[in-house]
Amino acid sequence: MAAHLLICPANVIDCMTAIPETVNMCHKPVKRGEFSWHSRNIHAEISTGILKLKCPLAYAGCDFSCQKLSPLVPTGHVTQSDLLNTSGLTIGSDACSSPEQPVEQSQTLDYPTIPCYQNDVDSTDGLFFLEDLPDNVIEQILMFLDSFSINNLALTCKFLRSFCKSVVYNKGIVEPVWQKISNGGKHWDFLKWKWSFSSACTPIRKWKYHLSTPVSEHLKVCPFYPERIIKDEIIPCENECGFTMYRHQLMEHKKRCQMEMVNCLNKDGGCVAVVLRSKMAAHLTQVSSKHCTVQLT
Repeated sequence: MAAHLLICPANVIDCMTAIPETVNMCHKPVKRGEFSWHSRNIHAEISTGILKLKCPLAYAGCDFSCQKLSPLVPTGHVTQSDLLNTSGLTIGSDACSSPEQPVEQSQTLDYPTIPCYQNDVDSTDGLFFLEDLPDNVIEQILMFLDSFSINNLALTCKFLRSFCKSVVYNKGIVEPVWQKISNGGKHWDFLKWKWSFSSACTPIRKWKYHLSTPVSEHLKVCPFYPERIIKDEIIPCENECGFTMYRHQLMEHKKRCQMEMVNCLNKDGGCVAVVLRSKMAAHLTQVSSKHCTVQLT
């Protein structure tokens, strides 16, 4: 009986784990045998954000992030399903899951130019599509998929959805459907039983930690780094002399900028003239070197 309850479609648990940073709960129905891994993988690992390493300046607006953890057993990568509002596992290496491959690598692969087997089904360049397979073969393939994958597969087209329905008695769960009844007072009454698939994915038993992360290299060029914003911002001269410089070089530039307004060199002698640095020589030649009486602008 205990072994039967682990796979019994009617033995369903409604996950009541709180979702981080929200006031909502999970409320995902899963089989009793799937609940422990669902709670561990989804709520204790994936939902906490430990899979990705964000820039330390994310609070300032930087959206840079890199992979910190990836599934090791089984090998694959975590994917997010917006329709199911949950995460799942896509089995396979990142290289195999990427749709684009380098040109040099693709040239070394020796793809077959003839089909592996011949039948009466039309094919294109030796490739056979999933709908060309016999029905019993497709059903057998679906038996190896987890509930998360079957749920997403059923959303692709009516053809594949019909095959997903054929395996619901072996892979699905049974949920009660309730209806609200207003008869003098409001209460809920049982309506029917509904077959469906849970959102549980294949258990991720081990994780791989990526030792080398590009965060340190990113910080060298991160535009939100405070010192870089203050010191390394390229700005024009305030005097419109035509020079551009880093912000931390502005004070040094003003000491020799020809368009800077400066006091006369004979200020200690009583001259109160304020002239452009580029016209200081002309100002000194027009008046007495001991006491300046002309102010140039």
